[in-house]
Amino acid sequence: MPLDLKVFNEILADFTTSVISDARQNLVNEGKGGSNLANSIDGRIKVMKNSVLVEFEMEDYGFYVDRGVKPSGGQQYQGGDFDPMSDEEPFAFGTYQPPAKRMVKNLGNWMESKGRTFDSQGDKHRAAFSLALYIRETGIPKTLFFTEAYRKHFNKLPQALIDKFGFEIDKLYNFLIK
Repeated sequence: MPLDLKVFNEILADFTTSVISDARQNLVNEGKGGSNLANSIDGRIKVMKNSVLVEFEMEDYGFYVDRGVKPSGGQQYQGGDFDPMSDEEPFAFGTYQPPAKRMVKNLGNWMESKGRTFDSQGDKHRAAFSLALYIRETGIPKTLFFTEAYRKHFNKLPQALIDKFGFEIDKLYNFLIK
């Protein structure tokens, strides 16, 4: 049975909405509901001449909350597509001693968003740097809040959709960092 464009768009819109809704609910279940992270989860569908792209985005630290971070000593993530169908743990600190400036800056901003006040930028930097060292030593446990939602709804996509449009997981999914 042919799959018309209207049905196709409805299926993908439902998929996108369901993934976002479940990911947010999973954060609630983890005690992180109503957070900046939960509110930042968004998605959109781009239909092009020869392909379809479903994009999801969230605050950049969402990657780490979802998949976790191995404590120091692991191999550092080298970038590339983030595949929610994979069981690999891509994030770990390498042997580079000081935490990255971007991480320290983001942690400082995160602490401020949680109500932490600082007397000076220097105090903010020192607190964020200390938190970055703590994360490097202890890691971050994975929650799979997004990965589980994505897998659940991807596996519900109709086979006709997959057959007709030849979806491959790595082409269906594109994870963007805000």
